[in-house]
Amino acid sequence: MYTFEKQTIGNTSAIKLINTQTQEYAQIALDFAGNLTQLVLLSPQNTLVSVIDGYQTETELVEHKGYKSAKLLPFPNRLADGKYTFNQQEYQLPINRPTENHAIHGLFYNQPFEISNLKSKPNSITLVLRYRYTGNLEGYPFPCVVKLSYKLSAKGLQCKTTVKNMGNTALPLGDGWHPYFKLGDTPLNQCLLQLPPCNQLTLDQRNLPTGKQTPNAQFANPTPIDNAHLDNAYLLQTNTKKACTVLQHPTDNYQLCVWQQTGKKHYDYLQIYTPTHRQSIAIEPMSCAANAFNNHIGLITLPPNKSYGAKYGVQLKKTN
Repeated sequence: MYTFEKQTIGNTSAIKLINTQTQEYAQIALDFAGNLTQLVLLSPQNTLVSVIDGYQTETELVEHKGYKSAKLLPFPNRLADGKYTFNQQEYQLPINRPTENHAIHGLFYNQPFEISNLKSKPNSITLVLRYRYTGNLEGYPFPCVVKLSYKLSAKGLQCKTTVKNMGNTALPLGDGWHPYFKLGDTPLNQCLLQLPPCNQLTLDQRNLPTGKQTPNAQFANPTPIDNAHLDNAYLLQTNTKKACTVLQHPTDNYQLCVWQQTGKKHYDYLQIYTPTHRQSIAIEPMSCAANAFNNHIGLITLPPNKSYGAKYGVQLKKTN
């Protein structure tokens, strides 16, 4: 049976989705773009494992250091100098990465989303959140409606993102998610990482793609993370409709699969980042590369009254 609880994180609203049979749950912060603050899943050994390194307090949510679990819309990663040109019109967005002089990780990650639907079934529970952007920012004057659909089931947690263009002109769009993953209290350096088939994008000194890419061999098979420092971007090379990045437990027979829907206008890009605290690893599905509003690598141009939609998810499974 699946149910939910209305909760608060400080003075902010949250929803907890619960599998009452297994005690698996997901906590989602409504006032911060559906931020996934907690996710506890059942391993094949019937142990509950906390897999998300998320914000625990209202102060952490407000400060948003590290962009933990941030929803990255209408662009993920970096936008060089906060500037771009679209349909022969130049736009300027606020710089929120002053060390590199970039706009970074979109505009909506700290916006309040409202509950559009919350429905429990015998085998799952689904929460649908909605945010209407009026186009009020001069640097992105493109009204749209965003919906996030979270589904908790025996297959873990799935999220579908939908964006509908509500304006009279086309809009530029990129989409992504910035979660940090862990396997309970297991040290990250002992965990094994495996990437799906991919090419690594070459980045310049400002962490922007140069347009070049090379075949990736690092972590092509399950490999201990050890002391590896990663802040890398990849273009997936899979012919399937779904790609999976694996974080594997070093001794217990289970692994975390972070999957992303692939194909045209889906999540064909991936960012992997190891923070300095080494307590978790960011595995970020993205629909485009960094600076896509300028380099057009994976950029989606969404016509008026049209919608974009794509899925990603998290699941604990037996080690292959």
